[in-house]
Amino acid sequence: MRVNQDILYLSTKDMPKLKEKLKRAQELSEQLASTLEDIEMYELKFEIKKEEK
Repeated sequence: MRVNQDILYLSTKDMPKLKEKLKRAQELSEQLASTLEDIEMYELKFEIKKEEK
């Protein structure tokens, strides 16, 4: 697999690797979406406290 500007050149041997990377990217995307949905359900409030010396 090699890239020349905006053109991606693939050989037959690259297809399994590309398919696995696309599958992994989809899984990570789904995990991220799930995590973001979970975060939206919380009402998060942050407070900065001064450290005592």
